[in-house]
Amino acid sequence: MTAGERGISYLEIIIILAIFMVLVISGYLSVIGNLAKGRDAKRKSDLRKISVAFENYLDDKACYPEISLLQTCGGQGLSPYLNDIPCDPLTKKPYLGQAGFKTPGCNNWFKIYSFLENVDDPIIANLGLGNGETVGGEEINYGVSSGNVSVADII
Repeated sequence: MTAGERGISYLEIIIILAIFMVLVISGYLSVIGNLAKGRDAKRKSDLRKISVAFENYLDDKACYPEISLLQTCGGQGLSPYLNDIPCDPLTKKPYLGQAGFKTPGCNNWFKIYSFLENVDDPIIANLGLGNGETVGGEEINYGVSSGNVSVADII
């Protein structure tokens, strides 16, 4: 190098690398957050579909189906009301549920639960399920229920 020419110093390289790493990390976190929100949207959609299937079953049979039908991921236990029984998109485990009856063998209410990854989702506070509640030993913070019970009243 001749006088007056200047190369890049180590400090400048470190600063450029630091800026680059901040951009990469923020991009990664953004992608991870969006993937979690997408899975949460799928969970909400799945629970709504199951709820509609349960209501249609009630219309035909005067009782809600057995909650144990949810334990068969991909099963057809709710056909023709629901082609395949969905399961959690991340864990691939069945959704959690509760049901009850006045007359043995004839459920007259149901609740179906899941855990949303985005714990800041406002629907969690609206449902009253964000305080470490569990069903069957699994933490839940979102759910749907028949119209005659509250999803927040965990049994």
